[in-house]
Amino acid sequence: VLSGATPGYSTEQSKVLLKEHGWALEPDLLVLGSMWSDNNLRPALWSDYKLVAWHRTDRDWLDELGKRRLQHALQRTSFAFNWLFTAFGKNDSDHFAVSWQESEIRDEGFRRVPLEQYAENLDSIALDAAQRDIGVIFLSPCNQILLQRANQHRDTSWSPYLRAMEKIASVRDLPIVSGCEVLLKNGMSASTAFIDAMHPTAT
Repeated sequence: VLSGATPGYSTEQSKVLLKEHGWALEPDLLVLGSMWSDNNLRPALWSDYKLVAWHRTDRDWLDELGKRRLQHALQRTSFAFNWLFTAFGKNDSDHFAVSWQESEIRDEGFRRVPLEQYAENLDSIALDAAQRDIGVIFLSPCNQILLQRANQHRDTSWSPYLRAMEKIASVRDLPIVSGCEVLLKNGMSASTAFIDAMHPTAT
C-alpha cells in the first residue's frame, strides 16, 4: 500500500497530486477518502452588516498559484529575490488558515471546496482512474461524533458531503466503505478510536 494521503489536502489538491505523481505509480486500486478538508466551513465575517472578510475556495487558490509559478521558482532558488520580495513586496494574502472542523450546520459561511465542486472532483477522479483501468473504492470517513451516533440521523456540516460521496459511488457503481462501520465491527468505541473529535488514535 502506498499512501498518497496528505493532511489538509482537499480533492482539488488531490487531483493535482494524482496528475503530478499518483497516476504514474500505476496503482491497481485507488482508495479515496477525501472529505474533511473539502467541507471545512468558515463563517462569514461581518461588521456593521457589511462583509469584511471573504474566503477563497481551494480552486481559486490553485488558480492563483498557477499564475505565480515564476515567482515561486525564484523564491525557491534565489536569495536575492527573496530579500527583495521581503523588503519591497506587498503581502496581499486574504486567505484564512485551515481551521478546526465544525460539527454543526451553519446558515452561512464558505466551504474550502463547494459541494458541487466536491461531487464533480470525486466523479472526475473516478473517471480518470477508469480510463487508466484502475479500480476505485470510496472510503466514507468517520469521527468521534459519527461513531457515537452511527445509527442516528443528525444533520451536521458534513452531511451533504457524505451524501454526495454516496451518490457518486451509486452513479458510478463503485463500492463505498464506511469508516464508522469498520470501527464498530472491530469493537472500537469513540474514546478508543479517537483522541479528540476528529483525529484517530494509534489503535
